[in-house]
Amino acid sequence: MATKSQWNLTDDPKVSHFVLSMESERNFSKHTVVGYLADMHQFVAAVWGPDAYPPFAWEKVDRFGARKFLV
Repeated sequence: MATKSQWNLTDDPKVSHFVLSMESERNFSKHTVVGYLADMHQFVAAVWGPDAYPPFAWEKVDRFGARKFLV
């Protein structure tokens, strides 16, 4: 298991599945996938803090947490 300083967002199984879906099923460009991952990394830091590491509790995020990030 990676330490907190070594983790990658795709270490989360749900993120990994999402990336696979974008690449194989939807044929997104690599730049699009990288953009989504950058946004998700910012979201993780905003919701769970900069010291959070996978797996993340995606099901615990409510619409208010998501809207807070968007604002």
